[in-house]
Amino acid sequence: MDESRIREGHAPKKLTVDRFLEKVASRMLSGVFDFFIFLGTLAGLIPSHMIRLFLYRFLFGMNIGAQTHIHWMLRFYNSLNITIGSNTVLGDGIFLDGRHKLTIGNNVDIASQVMIYNSEHDIDSPDFHAIE
Repeated sequence: MDESRIREGHAPKKLTVDRFLEKVASRMLSGVFDFFIFLGTLAGLIPSHMIRLFLYRFLFGMNIGAQTHIHWMLRFYNSLNITIGSNTVLGDGIFLDGRHKLTIGNNVDIASQVMIYNSEHDIDSPDFHAIE
């Protein structure tokens, strides 16, 4: 181990049983989350607009207004934080980042292939934590 890392407080943590169980639980939760994202991606491939909207609203918990149209291949993180207003159109291949609250208003038209992020990693932080 590099002594400079130890002096700076970056020594490896000893793996206790509790820490091991935390890591296992975290990996399992991450797997469930990734599977949920995968299901959301599959929903974006369904050719029926009505079925896609149904799934986004009732399976993924998005708040979507009336007369809103979402084209093919919508991808998203944390759909519960995403609200889309009425009479709004989202083009195909859009990515929405719901790690923090994301609201798209009424009467909005977003072009295809747009990516909307509301969270990023702090590149100056040693643990690279997320900031919103």
